[in-house]
Amino acid sequence: MKSAAGFVIAIWLVFLINLVVPIELNDWGVRPRSVAGIVGVATSPLLHASLQHIVSNTIPVFVLMVLLGATNRHATEIVISCVLLGGGLL
Repeated sequence: MKSAAGFVIAIWLVFLINLVVPIELNDWGVRPRSVAGIVGVATSPLLHASLQHIVSNTIPVFVLMVLLGATNRHATEIVISCVLLGGGLL
């Protein structure tokens, strides 16, 4: 449950920082056919385009991560693998 709350807090912090800081953090998302876009494989799960987007993702992500953490002791490794595999396939 700690890691689920930590992840949700992290995505909200990134979103709020993106609102305040003059740098556009969403530029750190996946950019197809670009070597520089590879960074987005790891950073894109933390980036959200709008308030509606992050609000609609918060509860499902939290619930799924709590369920995963409650049923598997390797939950963190599974989440990292899914992020990297999903980003790589994207």
